[in-house]
Amino acid sequence: MSNGQQVVAYMPLHYGREYLSWSIHSIIDQIDALYVLYAAQGSHLTRTAERCPETRDELYALAYHAAGDKLHWIDGDWTQEHEQRNTINTLTDAPVIVALDADEVWYPGLLPAVLDFGRQVNVSDIRVPFWHYYRSLTKVIKHDPAFPVRVKFRDQPAGADTFSIPAECGENFRIHHYGYAQSSAIVRYKMRIHYHQNEFVPGYFDNVFMTNRQTDCHPCGQKEWNAEDVDILPFMAGHPYAGMELIP
Repeated sequence: MSNGQQVVAYMPLHYGREYLSWSIHSIIDQIDALYVLYAAQGSHLTRTAERCPETRDELYALAYHAAGDKLHWIDGDWTQEHEQRNTINTLTDAPVIVALDADEVWYPGLLPAVLDFGRQVNVSDIRVPFWHYYRSLTKVIKHDPAFPVRVKFRDQPAGADTFSIPAECGENFRIHHYGYAQSSAIVRYKMRIHYHQNEFVPGYFDNVFMTNRQTDCHPCGQKEWNAEDVDILPFMAGHPYAGMELIP
């Protein structure tokens, strides 16, 4: 509950065990419920005969351990990601909806600040700044200009705005995305089922990701993706990949 309003988060899930606990822990104390929308097969149209490296049971166990009784687990078979995500609209009438991906970790105190910002600007959709980690917890892409919508106010006028990071909070005060700081086996699987597959740089996985190229390293060739050195975030120091120069 925030400002008297119920706040519900949802997580579309197919795989994601490497950061799942950290993701949920980053906002669980600021929300009233978490709906995990689990698909046994990927929902990006591109499906493979390859079995997902992660099982439903292990993902459920991690999610329940992190969310406890706030967890609502929904099994589904969606063929498109937007169908999977939009399922939340049929499950709750909460006025505030937070999108939480399994590889996204919110900085401490960020969600309450974003909620306050959203009420002040009085629009439905709030985009939140991201950093994207690449092959390490200390290598990050800082300048991707695309910030996704992560909070929706159902009772506010249609429109979108981007959360402005207060100067006193520092540049870390954002969502930290670890999608490309996962094991190479998971990233390989991710790319085989990804809906942007037809847009990938030819040979990206072998020639860019696996060679740990640090410049122009976006899978679709986006030029802003150049990795920079950063210190590990204090709340990630206990992660199994902490201290690794290169995640295998």
